[in-house]
Amino acid sequence: MSSAPGHPPANHSSQRILLATITDWTGIARLPALLARLGVAVEAIGPPGCRLLQSSWVQPHPLQGNDPVRWTQQILTFVKTQGARFHWLCAVDDELVLQLQPHQSLPEAQRLLPVTGQGLDFLVSKFAFPVLAARNGLPVPRTFAHRDREQLLAFAQKIGFPLLVKREVGTAGHSVFRADDPVQLQTILAELAQDRALALQQFIRGRVFGATAVWFRGTLLAWLGFEKIRCHPDAFGPACVIRLCAPADMDVLLQQLGRVSGFHGLGGADFIRDEDGRLLLLEQHPRPNSQFLFAAQAGVDLLGALRALIAGRGDFPLQRPVIAEPRWLPMFPQEAERQLAAKQWGALRRWLLSSRYGDRIPWDDPDLLAADLARLQRLHGEQS
Repeated sequence: MSSAPGHPPANHSSQRILLATITDWTGIARLPALLARLGVAVEAIGPPGCRLLQSSWVQPHPLQGNDPVRWTQQILTFVKTQGARFHWLCAVDDELVLQLQPHQSLPEAQRLLPVTGQGLDFLVSKFAFPVLAARNGLPVPRTFAHRDREQLLAFAQKIGFPLLVKREVGTAGHSVFRADDPVQLQTILAELAQDRALALQQFIRGRVFGATAVWFRGTLLAWLGFEKIRCHPDAFGPACVIRLCAPADMDVLLQQLGRVSGFHGLGGADFIRDEDGRLLLLEQHPRPNSQFLFAAQAGVDLLGALRALIAGRGDFPLQRPVIAEPRWLPMFPQEAERQLAAKQWGALRRWLLSSRYGDRIPWDDPDLLAADLARLQRLHGEQS
């Protein structure tokens, strides 16, 4: 598989990183520009036209065809034949991690994954995660998974409504449903009748938080926290407006989370703070999330932690956030996409008139910016 013409490597460093994807996920396309600041050469392999491959900072390797299973096999073959060139390899989207899970015994899959075995189950299964988390003393909402719908209904009556219905695997909130009463729950269970089993989870009223973090074989090297002020396309979707934060209990949970999962690489986690002030863990992501962009603003030397990770050193001093100004921050293009979907045409002017918005635009990655603007133009055409 050859790289695309007209898109030379960002530099000729002896250290190289490979980012692999099988989706066009908005959150990860800004990662190459960050990694290039380490002085390493970044290569990316993924579907033709995905924005990760359109970054000005990557040498792209387009996949052939349009089948995720075939794409995964192509990525494994690429890593098997060329993986020795890379100092760090990373599967950067949930779908690829799920596709790689059945192949985790292969050395080429292991190089892409943040962990294997029970640790990987912990990351990707909404059934295994709460069980293993609670067993290891991590605070999580009450959850019950079962094949028998009658058992699920009995649990629902025990914990009350509203509650969440979860499929075993899923991404970007697409596998999570809210039921406000028994009738709605029955409807959801009927719609998901093809699922062998489902999980019901206690609905927690509170504020939702996230974290970006670097772990070295389970040891926390760096982190920054953020509150999810606004999400899109719904409350279970990715954040599009955030507020940086640095809660001490999040630090404790992230350290414990690394020890439980054994995570190695750049990842993240989601939390909720309930009405009693307790911080509960919702999930750990098996790939990077997009809030790495705010590391410097949070006073975190994320680049230093990543440099230690790539060098195979786990002795980097833990980087904790120091938030000087906890104001809300829009994310580009996520918040612009939400504004378009809501037909808030006037609000779009903020990206040109306000530095709070304009500073979020990837001016350092002109090819990616062009791709993002083209996508926004298509979305505008669909909304008009």
